[in-house]
Amino acid sequence: MPSRLWQQSDEEYAIEVKEANVIAGTKESAREKLLAIASKHQVEELIIHTPIKPFQKRLLSYELLQEAFLELTVK
Repeated sequence: MPSRLWQQSDEEYAIEVKEANVIAGTKESAREKLLAIASKHQVEELIIHTPIKPFQKRLLSYELLQEAFLELTVK
């Protein structure tokens, strides 16, 4: 009999393994991919998470995204 230690109810459930949705590339290509996702799902905001361990590299990733989206408002 399997352990139910962590199951909170008697409801059926399934565990699925999915690949992470990774967006990589130039700031312009990342912006276009993010805009396509937002358009596809008809949302006005996205939550971005960059799981980069070195803090300075993680900060740089956010700065590049900021630059990419600021370019839209300047043009």
